Amino acid sequence: MEPLKKPRWDPLALPFGLGLKEYLRAPMEDSMEFAPPMDLREQDDVFVLNAELPGMKKEDITVSCEAGVLRISGEKKLEEVQKEGDYYRAERRFGRFTREFYLGKDADPDGAEAQFEDGVLSVRLPKKASAKPKRIELN
Repeated sequence: MEPLKKPRWDPLALPFGLGLKEYLRAPMEDSMEFAPPMDLREQDDVFVLNAELPGMKKEDITVSCEAGVLRISGEKKLEEVQKEGDYYRAERRFGRFTREFYLGKDADPDGAEAQFEDGVLSVRLPKKASAKPKRIELN
């Protein structure tokens, strides 16, 4: 009978056997889904979204705003695969994606502006006048 091997102690292990490295690993590392990174910030009078979409064309991206939801969708198309050599690691993701951000009733889609340059999508969505902060003068 072979003796049981004791697991190696990991000082970075979390409870229930989950190591810190696995806990902090990038969420897309094992996923085959394509979800481009996006930043959304709110300023006093506008919502600003920036999305990294390298390798995409303007024609492959759709931006819409309806009922307070900003929706960015598109498709990053697979490049022609070369059959020469062996891949050691393939990390680039391809496919369709949709990202939605709830902005509420304050967003004014009529004044929205979108620009796509150097693989970065920038969307500016102004707030309705009723949503902007108002200063009240003291008597």
